[in-house]
Amino acid sequence: MTQKTRIIFLGNPDNPAGTYLTEKDVRSFLKGLCKDVLVFIDEAYFEYVTAKDYVDSIGLLKAHKNVIVTRTFSKMYGLAGLRIGYGIANPELIDLLNRIREPFNVNSLAQVGALACLKDKVYYRGLAKKVEGQRQFFYESLGNLGLEYVKTYTNFILLNVKKDSTQVSKQLLKKGIIIRDMSVWGLNTFIRISIGTAEENKILMRELEDILK
Repeated sequence: MTQKTRIIFLGNPDNPAGTYLTEKDVRSFLKGLCKDVLVFIDEAYFEYVTAKDYVDSIGLLKAHKNVIVTRTFSKMYGLAGLRIGYGIANPELIDLLNRIREPFNVNSLAQVGALACLKDKVYYRGLAKKVEGQRQFFYESLGNLGLEYVKTYTNFILLNVKKDSTQVSKQLLKKGIIIRDMSVWGLNTFIRISIGTAEENKILMRELEDILK
């Protein structure tokens, strides 16, 4: 960070690692930051976080007018094709953003779908618990294969396959399985896998084990 810094982006949880910043982490960071620097907290995966010390970012807004929190309906809610999300900030900051946003930037169908998602809290809480359960499946399965992974608080896991990640990705693709090759991040032996259904996850682990033999 320098005197030229005007905006800072924080992914919480982070992509691609799936780690998160605690309440203490974020408050400490903001305390020493110049108020003229905009802090953009991207919470695309916040619905998956179960950690008790995860930051209440909305609670930061009263004391920090330079913070904006954004969330999306593309991850937990599965509405990626509708391209809808929302931002929360102090009225002054929202007013500035509203002046430069494009007109008709979110269609009415997307808005109806998003509102329906927000009303069905029971279903999505259940979905988050299923994802949490499948994380444990992956931790155990990857551990049995001797593979290192990053403990995640999202619906994906970053792991080290100890082989060329591009080749592993291509081999999985031939079997109809799409994962994220992390070589573009400079992590040449890492892949990122999304957590699917229990059956899908078993198939993935079976095929991955076969490839890594």
